[in-house]
Amino acid sequence: MINYLKSVVFNCPHPKYKLTNGNVRYWHVFKRKCFPQGCIDHNIKKMVPNLTINMREYKEFLKECKLFYKWANTRSNRLRNSFVGVVQRVMPRFEISFLEGTLFYTFVGFTLVYKECLIDNTFFEDYVYVLIDKDTQDELNFHDEDTVSGSGHFHIDERGIVTISSCSKLKTIIPGQPINYWDAQSISQVSLQYISYLYQDKCMKCPYSLLTIERYHHRKRSPKNQLCCTIEDCTMGDNWE
Repeated sequence: MINYLKSVVFNCPHPKYKLTNGNVRYWHVFKRKCFPQGCIDHNIKKMVPNLTINMREYKEFLKECKLFYKWANTRSNRLRNSFVGVVQRVMPRFEISFLEGTLFYTFVGFTLVYKECLIDNTFFEDYVYVLIDKDTQDELNFHDEDTVSGSGHFHIDERGIVTISSCSKLKTIIPGQPINYWDAQSISQVSLQYISYLYQDKCMKCPYSLLTIERYHHRKRSPKNQLCCTIEDCTMGDNWE
């Protein structure tokens, strides 16, 4: 299975990618359609991403992408997709909203974070976020390093974040650590900081990052997933290779 988020195929000269040594996710380039024709930076300068692989490898990569998107579209059109894997960590889930320039966030449930897992018996070598509500976590009491199976709705958003929601048939197959780090008190004391999408790949690995849902008031924009950090002014992104 193609490694959806981690494949480094393009290098972009735009200054904002200096933090990642120019590396940019291929799905971002495909969406912006800036290769090979390039894109305009604030109508001033045309920038064209560079390939980090040769043309023969790139053509093979495009074939893999086509197969991946076909596989992903099939999953997305199903109401139920089975999954199983080792939960890397159990994290609280918050809904973020903005009102008159003020940031608000509300606890809405939990996320089971998989570093990799099987989806419909296909090995998916990337991060997957399984979204569950508070009642489900209270009943089943999932822990870090539990091997958990279930089924749900598969989705990849515009940022390349993979989620499985509306879950059923959840169960622990092999218990992990019998410790729960997130109680009511610790959840109530959480302070969230935005993670730039430039650091997304690294911060997914960090035990202090969590996935939130961002909603807008008085704007015609759909809710979107947003990675946040629970450490103020965190500089640990470079430590997670």
